[in-house]
Amino acid sequence: MACLVPLVWTLPPALKTGTDVRRLHSQIRALGSGWFAAINTSEGTESKGPAAWEWSYGPTSTIMIQPSWSAISLELKPIVCADRKRQRIVVSSPGTAAVQTLILNRGFHWYRIDLGWVHGANELTFSYRCVQAPVAIDGGLRNRQPLAVAVAGLVVQRGG
Repeated sequence: MACLVPLVWTLPPALKTGTDVRRLHSQIRALGSGWFAAINTSEGTESKGPAAWEWSYGPTSTIMIQPSWSAISLELKPIVCADRKRQRIVVSSPGTAAVQTLILNRGFHWYRIDLGWVHGANELTFSYRCVQAPVAIDGGLRNRQPLAVAVAGLVVQRGG
């Protein structure tokens, strides 16, 4: 069973029914440390990509998880690394030696992380292969902060 992780009290009808998985960052309360508070938004209303997203800040960031979650899916977009190689995220959790690795494609894509290996921990730590500052981000704007990935959505799968 999947559910959204909202922060706001009401959601647009499409989000309530699960027919639209794209959502504003202010509705994702699972983001922990290492994320900007500033939200980037799409200019056009006909965009095929997400409507809004938030960038990671620095070489690591965290996602807060619940013991009842069996998996999460994140909609992520990497920066272009200086060496032009793909962004890699090492996902770890306090109290366990196990890790998972995500290798990201360009643009926004969904990535699933199964949580059976975290053994009841309440946090995932993302460590990024590369962080760029300054970096050209959407619309040609230059950002002087150390960025690695943008997150536009999160879907939770609860265990049975």
